[in-house]
Amino acid sequence: MAEETTAPVTPAAPAKEAQERGQEEGSLKGYTSFWNDCISSGLRGCMLIELALKGRLQLEPCGMRRKRLLTRKVFCKNDNPEGEEVLQKTLERMKDCEPPVSRNTLTAWTDLLLGSTWNPLKLHYKLRNVCEHFAKHLVEKGVLTTEKQNFLLFDMTVHSLTNGTIKQQLVWQVQAAVLDKWVNEPQRMDKCLLALLFLAHSSDVNSE
Repeated sequence: MAEETTAPVTPAAPAKEAQERGQEEGSLKGYTSFWNDCISSGLRGCMLIELALKGRLQLEPCGMRRKRLLTRKVFCKNDNPEGEEVLQKTLERMKDCEPPVSRNTLTAWTDLLLGSTWNPLKLHYKLRNVCEHFAKHLVEKGVLTTEKQNFLLFDMTVHSLTNGTIKQQLVWQVQAAVLDKWVNEPQRMDKCLLALLFLAHSSDVNSE
């Protein structure tokens, strides 16, 4: 197992990694659990973190009062066209809130992109079909496949896992990070790996 956990893995986009980890095997035949209500918000968090890692987003300074991370507002630092369609749509929505008085925190943006708001004037920030978007990319890469699944009363299109090797590599990568290569200072960890740990946990796909 030690040799397996140290196998090199090429980093992928955080959102695709989280969805790959969310593909269950065995009794659920390899598709994302119907009862997982965390993965939608987790994927939107993945997109925000990916944009931040690309230098497109930035948090406001801590200030003299040393604001907590979740209370600091985020703003668009670079709105140049983004190659990924869903990331471009996210940037466009955040650019609409560019005046400082209209900026939101990361938690607020996750809720807005998910459509979890009581304010009808903010419903246009919702990003639709995010899971399907990333599932389509994973199908094109040969990681998932598309099929119809019967759920007693209705048929539903699901994306089943076909290439378990990639998912297993991600599992080994996470296990190695927390067991073999763990450091007590998060600042010393690889940013992409640290993001994967937090996002996999928040998306509730760490059942392995």
